Amino acid sequence: MIDFVCGANEEDFNLAGVNWGRDLPSRISDRLRNVVPGDSVATARGCWAIQRGIEVGHVFARAA
Repeated sequence: MIDFVCGANEEDFNLAGVNWGRDLPSRISDRLRNVVPGDSVATARGCWAIQRGIEVGHVFARAA
């Protein structure tokens, strides 16, 4: 992945334009995996479900 957005271990704060190797050590990538149906949701009760969808709009925010 290149130029992606990730959490910054602070509430309501993210990092943008992040690249493996330059910004993050490659050794942590073995902790990433895809979500699969049935995985528990950490912030809510229930499990993940994978469904098809369609994008109906965009939300653009400008930094203050």
